[in-house]
Order: sequence, then structure tokens, then C-alpha cells
Amino acid sequence: MEVKMIDISKIKSFPIDTRYIRLTAFIEDLARDIKKNGIINPLLLLPGNDGYICLDGHYRLEAARRAGLKEVPAVVLEKDDLIRNYIKAIKVNVMRKRYNALDIAHIAIILHNRFGMLYKDIADRLGISRMHLHRCLYVYNHALEEEKIAYLKGKISFRQLYKMVKERENEGKNVYICPCCMKKVTPEDCVIVRMHKKCYEELLKKHKR
Repeated sequence: MEVKMIDISKIKSFPIDTRYIRLTAFIEDLARDIKKNGIINPLLLLPGNDGYICLDGHYRLEAARRAGLKEVPAVVLEKDDLIRNYIKAIKVNVMRKRYNALDIAHIAIILHNRFGMLYKDIADRLGISRMHLHRCLYVYNHALEEEKIAYLKGKISFRQLYKMVKERENEGKNVYICPCCMKKVTPEDCVIVRMHKKCYEELLKKHKR
């Protein structure tokens, strides 16, 4: 497959950048290395309507942006190879645990909508259980934004996130994440912006100082 130099501004990350939240130091180190030595292994891209979608090489792409590169070496997949390479590259990243639960859900939605794949087949092709994919999709569709952020920052585990969302559904109660302490909070124990009263009082004390 031919390696081409592609304008970095025309490349979009696939599917979302949530994994970068916990990899800032790694990306910065990689950016310094790329600035010095360049990109050795080309990115794998999918042709899109207004550019390209990065299928493999997300870290290199993000690091290249931070290093100020205008172009990156890449291989653009032909139409006939799309689905096979699409699944292969995604599965490798899933097995290496480079995708979190929200990434997996977003990937599954794209595979379902773009290629018409059934969710049970997506789970089988990615090498994950159907139950796990169901839970990823459930959390992706029902968790609040602050809950997702708490999960992505490592404040709560996926198990805790799933349980929290499930509790809210089963009990018919609103359970949220306090933006200060990152713990569960009910409406009865809230003041503004769904924050614990205790955290709010501590915040006021700090502000007065």
C-alpha cells in the first residue's frame, strides 16, 4: 500500500478523543520524539466526505499536532479493504485496552450505523462479550456528562459508573456526581449545580480566604 503525505488539518480522530485525558504525559513525550525524529510508522486512514478519518495511529496524530507538523505519512485504505481493516485495527486497540468503555460504545454505534452491522456481531468481531458491549452502550446513552468525565479521569470505575446509572433507572431517583468530591449525590443533599452542601461550604471558605 502506498504511503502518502497527508495534510494534518484534513484528518479527523476516530472515534473520539476521550482516551487522551489520561495520556497527556505520554502524548507530550511522543510529540518531542516526533519533532526530533519524525513519524516512522505511517498512519492508517479511511477516506471521508471532507477529508480522512484516522483508523490507526491516534497517538501519533495527536502528538504530531502538538509538535506542529503540517503533514503526516499515511496509508489511505481503498474502499474494498475498509471493513476488514476497520475491524482489524479496532480489535487490536481493544485488546491492548487503548479504548475505554465510552470509546467502545461510540465505535459500535459507528459500525452499526455506517456498515449496518448487528451489535451482537460487532461484539463477536471485536472479541468482547455481548453483555459488556450492552453495558458500554447503556452507559454511553444514559450517563450524565459529569459522570462520564469522572470515569474518564479515573475518579470512578466503569463498574461504579454502570451501577450508578442502573440505580437511577431502577429506583426512579436522580443520582449525580458532585463536581467537587466526585462522589454520588442525591437532589436532597444538593445545592447549586448538583454539588454536596458540604463541598459547597468548603468551597465558600476557600473563596473567602
